[in-house]
Amino acid sequence: MAMLRRILVSICLLVSLPVAGISALPVRSSFPAVLFEGEFVEGIPYRSASGNWSLPFSLIRRHIDPSIVWDQASQSVIITTEDKVLRMPSDALTSFMNLRPFQLSQPARIIDGEPYVPLEIIESLCSLDCSYKDRTNILVVNRTNIGHTFAILSRNATLKRGPGIFSWPIMTLRPGEKLIVRSSDGAWARVQTSDGIVGYVPFSTLSDIHTSPARAPEQRTARGRTARPINMTWEYVWGHNPTPILERLPRGLNVISPTWFTLQDPSGNIQANVDPTYVSWAHTHGIKLWPLVSNGFNPELTHEFLNSALNRENFIRQLLAWTNAMRLDGINLDFENVPYEDRDLLVQLVRELVPLAREQGLVISVDVTVKSSSKNWSLCYDRKRLAEAADYLILMAYDQTPASSPIPGPNAGLPWVERGIQQLLEELPPEKLILGIPFYTRIWKQPVTESALSIATSSAASMEQVEHFVRQQKAEVTIDDSTGQKVARWVRDGIEWKVWIEDEETVSARASLASKYGLAGIASWRRGFEKPAIWEAIAANLRPHDCLSSGEEISSTRMHTRQAPPQ
Repeated sequence: MAMLRRILVSICLLVSLPVAGISALPVRSSFPAVLFEGEFVEGIPYRSASGNWSLPFSLIRRHIDPSIVWDQASQSVIITTEDKVLRMPSDALTSFMNLRPFQLSQPARIIDGEPYVPLEIIESLCSLDCSYKDRTNILVVNRTNIGHTFAILSRNATLKRGPGIFSWPIMTLRPGEKLIVRSSDGAWARVQTSDGIVGYVPFSTLSDIHTSPARAPEQRTARGRTARPINMTWEYVWGHNPTPILERLPRGLNVISPTWFTLQDPSGNIQANVDPTYVSWAHTHGIKLWPLVSNGFNPELTHEFLNSALNRENFIRQLLAWTNAMRLDGINLDFENVPYEDRDLLVQLVRELVPLAREQGLVISVDVTVKSSSKNWSLCYDRKRLAEAADYLILMAYDQTPASSPIPGPNAGLPWVERGIQQLLEELPPEKLILGIPFYTRIWKQPVTESALSIATSSAASMEQVEHFVRQQKAEVTIDDSTGQKVARWVRDGIEWKVWIEDEETVSARASLASKYGLAGIASWRRGFEKPAIWEAIAANLRPHDCLSSGEEISSTRMHTRQAPPQ
């Protein structure tokens, strides 16, 4: 039935309108049509007995809002904007706006197997101007967040189907008619009349051509933002919270991300380990807290959780309850090992979280890996769309050689880190990106045999542990030009030990990269693995960015290794 209706509308549009010739008005279409930004689009709107209009989900998703979601489990339509999340269960007048009940004048409904959404909701949330033209049976839809060019017809003109004097005539236009100018080649202009008829007139017949300004979006400031550049570190919490840094704070440190939250089950329940004493200490010392929330790197759990709007809603409710109760400043979302097929749903989770977080003034950051061909570790991140939704992305620029590698290698070679930055900047602006750097490295050991098949193993180590081992073993230290790092090597009891050293020089180089590319700042994994001199090295090299507008505030976040994090 739906397909038949679409065919009939197409016939009406292609046949009945043009064949009217030069007349006062073209023939009225038998079925209502939608003219979106000067183009007729596929899909028939629904008009209720009370005269209220609804648009088919497929039309909205294809032409108006590609982020609109139909959640099969809850039979709900979900629309997200920068500051709103609306979930509309079908056939119900009670919907939920930012998790609070919201009454509709008409419900979302299922017609011929397709969800239909009330036009008044789409008009409001998607910045549209909609008007029904009864004389032509056309629903005219234009965006309000882009500028439009208008003109006044200065003399009689024949509206034609195409440019050129021999093109088929549609109707006669009278002087003084206001038209929307959709395009022009200098000789002919493609215009739209007040009744939604689209055609061509000579450009010379137009006067008073002007462009209306786009409606500017409302600007919001999050309380969780901090002065740029961001210098953040993660506080690894396992079992109990560590003692805060009670002595003099490291120079430049302005954000800490304790690992306080974990997704506990598919229903979206959260395991929390928040310490009020730590919160009080941080805020007393002017430190912003952006706690990390993890999915435990569990793909099965993550898949079941993401595939339900009600599960996501429960997760967000709990997370925001904690952040509000404890007066936290932000949230760092660290979802890793995400099934590739849930790539869009990860974006949807962020889109549903951000508007509600902004109501509380929270900063939202999302951790992503360096680009690779791995589906669950890299391709699962739609980095461009995540950056559009969140305040920041944090590039986890470490684990270049993961702990499971059978061959020793660097943890974060400098050329590899710089390539990772460059690749992300192809998809998002630098002020949205925070560089995650390691305070740890891996000590590799491999049996010395004549066989080329000996397997290497590794263990994570802090900077001071590495310094101690190198000094104790009187290790040979050389420069690895391919990574820009010092490499220590020693042999003991038939085992070759090797470590790519992290120290003031490598940390300085990474901080310089953040400044070189105008990034928002850096985030370090993790506090406790560094030497005290590291903070001076960061502060000396992480400089304010001339490429950013003055007065703009920027934030930072936490980064996490793709293996179980070094403790």
